[in-house]
Amino acid sequence: DPVLLGDAAAVLLGFDGPVARLFTATSARRAALELLALADGNRDAREAPTGRAPAAPAARATLTHPLDVLRIYAHDRVAPLLRDRLAALELTAAPDAPTTHHAVALIRELAGAGRRVAVVTDVSETAVRRHVAPYRLPLDAVHGRGTDLTRLTPDPAGPLGALDALGVAAADAVLVGATVAELTAAQRAGLRFVGLARNPTVEQELRAAGCAVTVRSLTPLLEEVRARRT
Repeated sequence: DPVLLGDAAAVLLGFDGPVARLFTATSARRAALELLALADGNRDAREAPTGRAPAAPAARATLTHPLDVLRIYAHDRVAPLLRDRLAALELTAAPDAPTTHHAVALIRELAGAGRRVAVVTDVSETAVRRHVAPYRLPLDAVHGRGTDLTRLTPDPAGPLGALDALGVAAADAVLVGATVAELTAAQRAGLRFVGLARNPTVEQELRAAGCAVTVRSLTPLLEEVRARRT
């Protein structure tokens, strides 16, 4: 069996996937369309485009998640407006988002074993904290989306910021994530990465992007941590 978390001093968990499912495919697409409409409604047709050009109509059809919209408009003057609107949508979704099976147990086991545990995500920190609050999880840090949308994953700023908050070197940590963007950020930060691939499509995408280790659930991670504690 491959080493998953191993003896990493710190474990960074992505939020959407490893901890919870914030949006369904339908609600994510709906949120993306809402942000696109908001961007359109706040553009002056007379102004010259600044920074990266907004998505062309053909490209919009492929936008299935609101974070994709934020990435496209990261350099645009409407970026803060879109960021704040998505934060509100995330905050509304957070309390009822289903928590990933074994996520709570994994975090508690890791903390009990003396590991540092942090959530690092492009989701707003407030939404993450609202979701995890009822569980009183022993998290050492929550590193959510910042104000600079150009630093969303695949930029490594998020994982590196979380490591800095924990005081742990990248070589002593591992990131558990569910997207190619998280994988790329981990690669750029010098972090080991474990891909959570709940279906063959995601697994294929992660493997094609260079992910060496994938799991279908958090169960093998939890089992490994418990085995190392005995």
